[in-house]
Amino acid sequence: LAREVRKYVKAALSGMGGDELFAGYVNNDILYPMTLLAGLFRLPPPKPLYRMISLGQSLLSDPGLDHFFRMADLGAGLFCPIMYYSILRNSFDHSPHLMKQLYGRPADDWAYASHRALSPLFGTGRGDVLGRLLALEMSTKMIADFLLTEDRVSMANGLEVRVPFLDKEFINLALSLPTRWKYRPGKKKAILKDLARTRLPAQVLKKKKWGFSFNPYHQFRKDLKTEAERELTRERVGELGLFNSDWIRSVLDHRPVPRMRWHYFNLWVMLGFSYWHRLFIEDLAPGPPGHEGEDP
Repeated sequence: LAREVRKYVKAALSGMGGDELFAGYVNNDILYPMTLLAGLFRLPPPKPLYRMISLGQSLLSDPGLDHFFRMADLGAGLFCPIMYYSILRNSFDHSPHLMKQLYGRPADDWAYASHRALSPLFGTGRGDVLGRLLALEMSTKMIADFLLTEDRVSMANGLEVRVPFLDKEFINLALSLPTRWKYRPGKKKAILKDLARTRLPAQVLKKKKWGFSFNPYHQFRKDLKTEAERELTRERVGELGLFNSDWIRSVLDHRPVPRMRWHYFNLWVMLGFSYWHRLFIEDLAPGPPGHEGEDP
């Protein structure tokens, strides 16, 4: 996209930050009702309940049933906002069974790592639960993922991208607004759309949300399975020493079903990690000029 835009202009405006500041993501339709419940009670992670769910999942070890256990995990975390958010964002470090399924022999301190990392950031937020989660996304995913990716991809193609929504004063203003102004049930980015109503046509304001994402199920059927079969062999996974090849094999051998999108997403991540490892860790890419033969 950046390469194509650069054919016509040298600088472009990006809407980066609009969804984080004004509750524009589809996940907010799920998070918002949860915030109403979490406002009644604030509880720690229900670890015994997660262990029970994990045990049940291990006894019925069929990848096609994992979807229902994920729903049970979400239900157990209704009154613990960070756990609910983490699971919704594809975290699985609350489940001993899933950790062993994916990693074989995970380290002890990997358990609840996402909760430990996100809790301090959630605690510094303002307003209700959804407002705090929006602020958390601004200080995590926005900085470590979206901005990093956009800056590298745009500058690699000689395109300068400006992000007006990420002006510091604007961010502080937006984060201070009540969540009910930003999100109304079924209406994302409500205040932003109200502001733009006199300037944008109705078909733009009512357009269905379409993010830069992929459907893991369709991707699996298209080429993810073929590429994972080629790259994530038992020998390759053994070389990496991180993932569980039996889990990978069970997903590849299972009949493709939409409810296994979580499995396909993790397969995508494992595939990306293997590519990254080849490029930057293994001795397949040339080193910096003048450093030939030196020890890393």
